[in-house]
Amino acid sequence: MKRKLKNIVRDFIISNNLFFKPRKGNRIIIFHEIYDPILFREKILWLNARFKIVPVLDLMTSGSTEEIAITFDDGYKSWFTEVLPFFKEYKIPATFFVNTGFLDLKGDDKNKFVKSNLKRNSKNLVPLSKSQLKEIAEIPFFDFGCHTHNHVDFSLIDQSNYETEIDLNRSLLENITGKAVKLFAYPFGQEIHAPKVLQKYLEKNNFSFAFTIIPGFIKQRKNDFLVNRDSLELWQTNKVWDRWLHGAYDSLVLFKNKVYRSVSH
Repeated sequence: MKRKLKNIVRDFIISNNLFFKPRKGNRIIIFHEIYDPILFREKILWLNARFKIVPVLDLMTSGSTEEIAITFDDGYKSWFTEVLPFFKEYKIPATFFVNTGFLDLKGDDKNKFVKSNLKRNSKNLVPLSKSQLKEIAEIPFFDFGCHTHNHVDFSLIDQSNYETEIDLNRSLLENITGKAVKLFAYPFGQEIHAPKVLQKYLEKNNFSFAFTIIPGFIKQRKNDFLVNRDSLELWQTNKVWDRWLHGAYDSLVLFKNKVYRSVSH
């Protein structure tokens, strides 16, 4: 996977910050496709040796300070070929946020969805099939959440699209998995992609929590419909992961925001 220079610089700062003081707290990690199965196994085993990995819903009400929940977004075949057997073997819980419009796509339809909807350039991404998703759902410690039908950008669409993108997504997902769906993850995952009207819609329609891709400790959340998640990469070092999960990136973001405010004023 191509690494961006800004991310390399970020991780260098995280690793070498001499003033960093680790903090404890629960966090949620997000993955997408599994592009390196061997490295993925190594990282999950590293996590499993240092944290208690629990289901998302358990984490949201936990009184512990060193628990991790693992989530996956979109809907890739690698969930079936790599995640399912590995997590089943070690009994590791996970939550899968699924774009039902991506399931079973092939050829040009698949490539168009990847480029136009997921905003990815790779033609190597392979979607889950409905039958594979159904088999994943047979594992009792796996649960599922909505991620819209077509991976839409909610900063660009209005409420008239919610029925298709949320209600249809939920209905299809519940029919395939046979499990009630109470969780939602915003595509692209920043606050701009989670407008207030959408948050209210989710709450009104009996979703329990909605998740961003904004790093942070779970105990710091002020809104059940803007829950933090950490997007970690397999190529990052264990030291970066350890420091990140103990608040190093949060501290870096706070510092950057302070610098930006001081310069802008």
